[in-house]
Amino acid sequence: ASSYGFEGYMADVHFIDGTAKQGSDFAETDSNGQWVPKEYTGSYGSNGFHLTFSDGNIDATTFTDSSSNSLTVSGNGNIHHSELTEPFGTSSIAGDGTGDFLQVYGGSSLAFGTGDYTIEMWVNLSVLDSGIALYDGRDWGDYYGTQPTIFANESSIGDGSIWAAYGNGSATSYIISEDAVFTVDTWHHVA
Repeated sequence: ASSYGFEGYMADVHFIDGTAKQGSDFAETDSNGQWVPKEYTGSYGSNGFHLTFSDGNIDATTFTDSSSNSLTVSGNGNIHHSELTEPFGTSSIAGDGTGDFLQVYGGSSLAFGTGDYTIEMWVNLSVLDSGIALYDGRDWGDYYGTQPTIFANESSIGDGSIWAAYGNGSATSYIISEDAVFTVDTWHHVA
């Protein structure tokens, strides 16, 4: 969990344990040349999960893991289902940036370790504030934690940036660091 609030929309989040997948496992180019979501049909591994945010209860603050692992998911702050924008399906989740985040409970089973894994989601940011947590697997307050993190718009990298990193307990190692990836009010595929 992160101390940063999420402001924007998120849809169709996949966490695959044990396999490194490609973006094309979750999306494809349609007849108009647009990159669009497609149904993922593979396994989630023993510790993965899938959040569709299409539970059918708009403005609800409960969330369901639709993988066979059925992990518990809770919302914090003002995070809720929304029909205002979604790349597909019936809803996405929305946050207003004030302490909004989802927490998935799986204990040590969610520790990715050194094996392959995939984190995938669709994101639509409302603002480009600094340090928007898209995924933060670290323990609360553990800045150099050894679990993966994905942040949008890190001020040290640049506006619209994305970075993914691992910590080693005393420093951060960047896996991805790209500038000018995100724009406001546009769906972006992160995989």
